[in-house]
This record gives sequence, C-alpha cells and structure tokens, in this order.
Amino acid sequence: MSTSRIPVSLEIDVSKAQNMKFKSLDFQSARNPIDNNQSQMPTLQQSAIRSINKYYQSNNVKDILGYEESLLSKQLKNSEKIDYQAEVSNNMMSLKQSYDTLRNKYTKLEKEIIKMRNELEIMKQTETTLSIGVYGSEEVHEQMQLEYEKFQQQLLEVESNRKTYLHMINRMRQDNQVFKLQVNQRKDTLDQSNTVLNQANVKLSQISFKEVKAQIALEEVKKHKQLIQQERELNLTKFQQEIEQQVDLEKQRDERIKRQQEIAEIAQTDMRDTNIKKWRQLFLVNQFLSTFLKRKMEKEMSTYENIEKSFQKIKAATGICEAGEIVHKFLNRESTYSRLLISIEEYEQKIDNLKKSNEQLKEKLQNLKAEQPQDRLENKQTLLEIDELITKYQNTSNKAENARLIEQKIYNWGINYLAKIERVLGISNEKIRFYQQKYKKSDIPKLISEILKHMLENLTQVDSEQVERMITNQYRNVENLDHDNDFKKRNNRIKEYITQQSNKGTHERLSRIELTEQDTSSFDEQTQQLTYDAKDTLTTK
Repeated sequence: MSTSRIPVSLEIDVSKAQNMKFKSLDFQSARNPIDNNQSQMPTLQQSAIRSINKYYQSNNVKDILGYEESLLSKQLKNSEKIDYQAEVSNNMMSLKQSYDTLRNKYTKLEKEIIKMRNELEIMKQTETTLSIGVYGSEEVHEQMQLEYEKFQQQLLEVESNRKTYLHMINRMRQDNQVFKLQVNQRKDTLDQSNTVLNQANVKLSQISFKEVKAQIALEEVKKHKQLIQQERELNLTKFQQEIEQQVDLEKQRDERIKRQQEIAEIAQTDMRDTNIKKWRQLFLVNQFLSTFLKRKMEKEMSTYENIEKSFQKIKAATGICEAGEIVHKFLNRESTYSRLLISIEEYEQKIDNLKKSNEQLKEKLQNLKAEQPQDRLENKQTLLEIDELITKYQNTSNKAENARLIEQKIYNWGINYLAKIERVLGISNEKIRFYQQKYKKSDIPKLISEILKHMLENLTQVDSEQVERMITNQYRNVENLDHDNDFKKRNNRIKEYITQQSNKGTHERLSRIELTEQDTSSFDEQTQQLTYDAKDTLTTK
C-alpha cells in the first residue's frame, strides 16, 4: 500500500515546481515585455520616431525623416515563446489521470473493507456459537482469539490506509483548486497580452495614417513653394517691365522739355516760321490729349472705387464673397421681393386680427365703464402689469431675433469659410449652394468640426506676429461695424418701431385711466378677467 503512495506525491511535487517556474516566467514577461528585444531595434527607426514626434508637435515638415517603431513584433515574439494553454492542458490531463487511479484504488479498498467487516461479523457469530457449544475448550478459544487479533490488526491497517487515501484525495482537491486558479491567472495574462496586441495594432494604424498625412503635407508644401516661386518670377518680370516703361517715359519727358525749351528760345528770337507753328499745334494737340486721358483715367478710377465700396458694403451686409453669387442674388431679387410681400401681407393680416381683438376688448372696457366705474389705482396697477408683460415679451422676442440673426451669420460664415478652405486646398470646387444643401442650420456643430479638421490637418507653422496682426485686423473690422450707422440701421430697425408702438399704447392707456374717477367693488372681478384675456392675447402673439 505504501508503494502506490510515493509516485502520486512525486507527480504533485513536479507539477507544483513547473507551475512555480511558469509563474516566475509570467512575472518577468509582464514586468519587462520589451526590454529583452529593445537592442534589436535599428537606430534609423528610432530617429524616424523622434522626427515624426517633432513634426506633430511643431508642424514643421523638415522634421519628417522616417517611420515610427512598432512594438507588435516584439510582443508577438514574447508571446510565441511560451504556450500557456498547452502546458496547462497537459498538467490538467496528468492530474485527472492520477485522480482517476486514486479514485479506483479508493473504491477497491472500500469494497475490501466492507468484505472484512462482513467476515468480522461472521467470525464474531462463530465465536459466540463456539463459546456456547464448546465451553471449556481453551485451545480453540486461544486460536480464535489469535485469529481475532490478526483480523483487528488487518482492520487497523485498512483504516490507516483509508485515512491516508482520504488525506490524499483532499490534497488532490486542494491541488485541483490551485491549478484552476493558476489557469484563470494564465487566462487573465492572455487577455492582457491580447489587449496589448490590440493597442499596438491601433498605434500602428495611427502611425501609418500620420505618415500618409505627413507625405501629403510634404507634397502640398512643395506645390505651394513652386506656386510662390512662379508668382515671384511673374512679379519680377512685371516690375522690370514697369521700370523700363518708367525709364522710357522719363526719357520722353526730358525730350519734350528740351523741345519746349527750344520752342521758347525760338519764340524769344521771333523766328516765326511754319515749322514753329506746326510744333506748337502738335504740342497743343498732345497737351489736350494728355488732359483728356487724365480726366478719363480719373473717372474710371472713381467708378472703380465706387464699385469696390459698393462690393464691400454688399459683402458686409450679405456675407457673400463671390461676385457670381451676388449677381445671382441680384437677379433673384424679384422672387425674394415677392416672398417678402407675401410675408408682409401675412403679418398685416395678423396685425388686423390683433387690432380687431383690441377693438373688441376696448368695447368691452367701454361697456364695463358705462355700467360700473372702476378705481383709478387698481386699474393702473392692472394695466401696468399688462405693460410689464408686454415689455417682457418684447425683450424676449428681441433676444430671440438677435439669437436667430447671430445663428444665421455664424451659419453663413461657416459655409463661406469651409468653401474657401476646400478651394484653397483643392479638395473641391463646389458652390455655396452645395454646402447649404449638405449642412443645414441644425448642423452648425458638424460644420465647425469640419472646418477645425481641415485647419488642424493642413496648418503649417505660422509666425506669431502674423497671427497677432490678423487678429487685430479682424478686431478693427468688428469695431468699424459697431461704429457703422448703416450696419446699426440694418440690425436695429425693428426694435425702435416696437418700442414706439409700446410707448404709444402706454400713453393712451394712462390717459384713459386718468379719465375714470368713480370707484365700485363689483368691477374687480371684471378687471381681473380682462387682464387674463390680455395675457392670453400676448401669449398667442
């Protein structure tokens, strides 16, 4: 029985030692996953990573020199070294086999114990029968006693073996639980390694995207430099041509002055020849033509300035930068005018309905005044409350109108700015109608996010002084709009009309209140009802 116990304990000790080794390997791999293979990384790849990081911080295309290091290959090498699942499955299979052998042995021993107990009971029965039947035979009694002692010793050995097997089974259960915990730990480590792999894949995709973006930025910068160089060459050629023209004009002017001096000298000497007359006639003709051309040029410049001012005013009023769209809007002015007329008619109908309701309320008031006069103070308080409600409504309506105008301006600005950016970058040459159909007023956040995306993707390094100049120019333009009376009239032409109407209404009501002088108690309920009716009309407005 003792010989079968030794190999099981040895197997358990071996499995424990293997698990301890795996634990140490897991701890080392989790602690330092990349230190072992970091020396294998080439220096060019490291320099490429540094240069790309510098580019994303400074937006300078000169810093791009290579490709970022990938951690995926190293982690795959570390993961390929140890196959945790195969080892755990082998350990579990060996444990199951040992457990099955022990279980079979335990069942066999239990059966033997049951047989021995049955034999003991039979021996006891035979002992009792023999003691009753052969009373006095001491030799038989001693033999039976010796056999009884042997059976007791066998029973003790069987019980000791049973206890040892039970102890071993308990130990095996504990070891099974420990192995299950280790399996779960290995699963957790596998999940962590999978998450690290996924993160490395995401980083790799981001790095590839950034590399493509950097290449696009390089190409765009090269194209931009070529365009700037071409423009500079054209400007240089134009400047040289202008200088040559100015030199020629100065030469002609010097020659003309010399001729005038010669003519003056000839005139002083009274040499009145036919040539002199011809030269004078030509000089007068040239002088007349020069004055005529100067006046014509001044007229054209004044017309050009007027056109430019009108264009700037139209651009400030409408928010449209392109001449084609302004012309389109000018051609469609009749349709817009007809729409405005329709809206004016609708508002006039609403005003007429309000006037009719106001007249009905006035008639009710007059009837109530004719029946029972009211108190001056109470009527003043009620009408003042109505006026306060009217003013609150006017303020809220003004705020809503301002918010709507601001939203419309932001929407127009965003569409125009997005169209400009995409035209400059060469993404698309669509008109503003396309963007208006694509982005509605409710999609302002999407529009702004699209603008920010283009700006972040295609911005190059800009001087801080240039940025400050642009900001100051924009701020000055805004201040000029605030001081511009035309702009104020366009944006505030509704408010003054509403305030004038409200002031007229309050003066009329106060004059009516001053006319009333009699007091009654039954008129309170009717005045309250009128206030409620007035509030309802305000809410409908």
